[in-house]
Amino acid sequence: MCVNTSVFEQFAPYTNVAELMQYSAMPLRKCVRVNTLRMSVADFIEYAKVKHWQLESVPWCAEGFFIDRTDYAIALGKDLLHQLGYFYIQEASSMLPPVLLDPKPGELVLDMSAAPGSKTTQMAAMMQNKGLIIANDVQPKRLKTLQSACYRLGALNTLLMQKNGQWYGSHMTERFDKVLCDAPCSALGTIRKDHDAISLSTDSSVEHLANIQKALLVSACMAVKPEGFVVYSTCTLTVEENEAIIAYIFEKFPNVFELREPDFSWAKKAVEESVIVQNATSTVLGPMLRLWPQTYNTEGFFSAVLYKKQSIVPYKKGDALHRRERPLSASEVRKVTSDILEQFGTNFLRPNESLSEWEGILYASTTYAQDLPLPNRNYSLGVPYAKLLRNNRARLLNTIAVIRGQESQKNVVHIQQDEANALLSGENISCASNLNGDVVLLYNTHCLGIGVAHDGMMKNTIDRELIQANVVV
Repeated sequence: MCVNTSVFEQFAPYTNVAELMQYSAMPLRKCVRVNTLRMSVADFIEYAKVKHWQLESVPWCAEGFFIDRTDYAIALGKDLLHQLGYFYIQEASSMLPPVLLDPKPGELVLDMSAAPGSKTTQMAAMMQNKGLIIANDVQPKRLKTLQSACYRLGALNTLLMQKNGQWYGSHMTERFDKVLCDAPCSALGTIRKDHDAISLSTDSSVEHLANIQKALLVSACMAVKPEGFVVYSTCTLTVEENEAIIAYIFEKFPNVFELREPDFSWAKKAVEESVIVQNATSTVLGPMLRLWPQTYNTEGFFSAVLYKKQSIVPYKKGDALHRRERPLSASEVRKVTSDILEQFGTNFLRPNESLSEWEGILYASTTYAQDLPLPNRNYSLGVPYAKLLRNNRARLLNTIAVIRGQESQKNVVHIQQDEANALLSGENISCASNLNGDVVLLYNTHCLGIGVAHDGMMKNTIDRELIQANVVV
């Protein structure tokens, strides 16, 4: 790929432009993150051995791996375990902001620009599906993609919102333990996979984006509690969208924030790269992380960790609206889960999880999510659990079955490879004549979804998106 040299000349005071152009012209290495809500890193490594994949660890993410494959006949995105949410294709630098934010189980976290969901689902795994992530995006199409990622990877501790990011600073002031502000940017760091990113790096577009970034980061700084953390990140290289944005925050909120340097050996080089920029621009503030494409052979990226030392505006309790979903009463939950327990030998819920209903569908989420007062209606909560039938009976849905179906103790059908391929092609299969009703379909230890057995035939009711993915096992 040819790279327009003029775009990169602005970076000559900070880095080796010839090396920057060399790496920017190289194909981006394929990278995945293990979803530890579904699979351990050790099990993924064993799976990769069976697939003859060569793995290299991502320096900043224990769950991240660069993948080198010799067989490209089947796209990595069509791998069965990827489609079932056991691992997620994610660029290595994109894994950095959640690691820097370090969300803990039980915390309240805001992901301000969450779609397509890579960082949201990464944080859900880090939090072990405990506490709550408010995952926000303003565009309906992107919210659908975000919702799909949360469903597929089993991120139950998520509450999706459709708001302008600036809304949180004024309406949920100092409510969050941690905030991720992964801001829209000129995306020059993504040039290795998207050559069109160069066209967004005009002076006017960078200036326009910088104004948006300032407003979003101000909102994030207002929304986080005192003694909380904000991580600001972009996938671009321009100083105006990176170090200059942090400088703006220090000017706007003097003595309120301080930069925190990550306590990781790998971070030293990335911090040094930003220090070079700060020295050259005479805006030395402290440790920030700048990843040129050549630094770690990744996309270009920038991150900074802000610690809030004191309050800006004290928290004021506002009016709270009910969720879109209606929380089930304790007696309703017992009724529903007893039906599921009787059918499958488990109810597929954890102690910190509960159920809500919207338009006849039950959703599993954390009790934290249900109890948190919000000054606005949410877009969606948790993941689909069951369809509510008459007399408060329930029918298990594919989403929760795929996520936790391997926990079933009853009405389980173990299928062979040819049967799995038939199901994944949209076909029905034969089954034992004594089977009747909904069953969990397991291939090896992986649940493909729900089937309906009747008179020796298994009606294929697994998720249509899984069938459309053209997976072959």
